[in-house]
Amino acid sequence: MRADSIKEAEALANLISKVERLEAENTRLMKMFADDMYIESANMVPGHYDINMRGKGAMLICGQMLQMFRESGGVNFHTSTFQMEFGDPKTFEIFELTIQKVNGDDSPAQKITRLEAENAKLRETVNEARRILESQRVLEWEISGRGSS
Repeated sequence: MRADSIKEAEALANLISKVERLEAENTRLMKMFADDMYIESANMVPGHYDINMRGKGAMLICGQMLQMFRESGGVNFHTSTFQMEFGDPKTFEIFELTIQKVNGDDSPAQKITRLEAENAKLRETVNEARRILESQRVLEWEISGRGSS
């Protein structure tokens, strides 16, 4: 029985050592990628953020995003949801990130924005037509003598 306890203790020590090595390697890789990620330029307008990055960290992030896009079966865009905790695990926010081909069709958000703008223009045109028709009716009424006192 003592031999089994010794083997278990050795196995546990080996596992702890392996976990420590993997954690150290993870820390080293994170630092390497963080130190080798450069933002060359960034341009932000409401609803759109263009960023140019260089370095191994940027390649890793962009490669993962491209892999998600391809694995999703998406033709034009892919949207992922992720949760971010800010210190307290009870305090978090949920975000969506959309990856889209630049030369592809509109994303749903772009379609909504475009269609809302078209809708606003059409409403403006209809309201202007109504004003013209109403002024035409008033003019006809006055010409026919019904509007005079």
